[in-house]
Amino acid sequence: MFLEKTSKNIKGYLEVTVFGFFIERFLNLAMNSDANIWGVNKIDDATATLCIDMSSYKKIVQIASKTGCKLNITKKNGMPFFLLKHKRRPTFPIFFLLIVFGIYFYNLHIWHIDIVGDFTFPIEEIKQELDIENIKIGTKKDSLNLSYIKNNIYMRRHDIAWIGISFKGTNCTVEIVEADLKKEKDELDIVPCNIVANKEGMVYSINTLEGIPLVESGDIVKSGDVLISGIVSSEWSPNRHVNAKGEIYLKTWYTNKEVVQLERDIISHTGNTENEYTLEMQNYKINLGNTSTKFEKYDTMVSENNLNLLGIWELPIKVQQTTYREVDVETVKYTEKQAIDLAIKNIENSIIKKIEDSGKIVNKDIKTSKTDNNITVVVTIECIEKVGVKEKLEG
Repeated sequence: MFLEKTSKNIKGYLEVTVFGFFIERFLNLAMNSDANIWGVNKIDDATATLCIDMSSYKKIVQIASKTGCKLNITKKNGMPFFLLKHKRRPTFPIFFLLIVFGIYFYNLHIWHIDIVGDFTFPIEEIKQELDIENIKIGTKKDSLNLSYIKNNIYMRRHDIAWIGISFKGTNCTVEIVEADLKKEKDELDIVPCNIVANKEGMVYSINTLEGIPLVESGDIVKSGDVLISGIVSSEWSPNRHVNAKGEIYLKTWYTNKEVVQLERDIISHTGNTENEYTLEMQNYKINLGNTSTKFEKYDTMVSENNLNLLGIWELPIKVQQTTYREVDVETVKYTEKQAIDLAIKNIENSIIKKIEDSGKIVNKDIKTSKTDNNITVVVTIECIEKVGVKEKLEG
């Protein structure tokens, strides 16, 4: 709300009164047009007031003429009118030149970076790559050699097929297209490969369709061990390289611990909120309004946005919104059995996420211990899982 109001003041807007017998038709046409209007207030059957931005004024004039209504501008608001009002003052030219110079100076630098595209790797990795190439907040745009930067990133990241870097005002947009890794995966179904373990455990069963098995039931393997070799040797013929195929199941074990308090506070939100705004520039902060809340118990959410001028220049001025959310605190007490059941359920859910789709739980071992106000539960789950990934043979 605050940012929207600030944007309207920067662009400038008009407060208008509309008169006419067909005021309803005027309002319907105006609301259904692409004119940017707000604050509509119908005074009576022939009078209404509204606010409109500068770019939409001509459209509203046309609608008024079409419906036989008259417009009267009652107030002009925003920076454009402020500048016109004070342009004859002696200090105005200097002040105006300082503003223009400030905008020009800030426009030479990057003040906001957007990373967009369809990719599966963490966005933090892209931020690290950009940081290495000095694409960061405050960097001068003309100091960057984009072709050189993109080539460096291509050399380091084979999972990026294309990267685009563009500037609009003080915004830098980085677009990423991920390499088609499916092609490499399809290749592993054709070229000579081993099947290697992708988990630790004990071999439960192995069924080899192509290649030579290097393990048998009861063997302990760790991640990376070759389970089925793609090198087939024979006394009567030279070695053959094949695409190993087969199904391998491991017996795996997972152990998790959880501590549950027998008495704890449950926090819920009442729905009541209060907002506080702060302007921040470099190390300076200006509080806009109160810096406290009337709520006795609350939690906070903080969000930040950069101010931008005319939707193009992003200024190094942040508006920080702190939202206070009122909470109720309720004390809940568990019996020992309830605490143990809750811990077991939480542990099982966390372990199930680690098990492959084809895995199943075959056994559980549960140990508990109690202190003053806590129950400690240790659960070991035994599973049967299908494992094995293909790894291309070297050479």
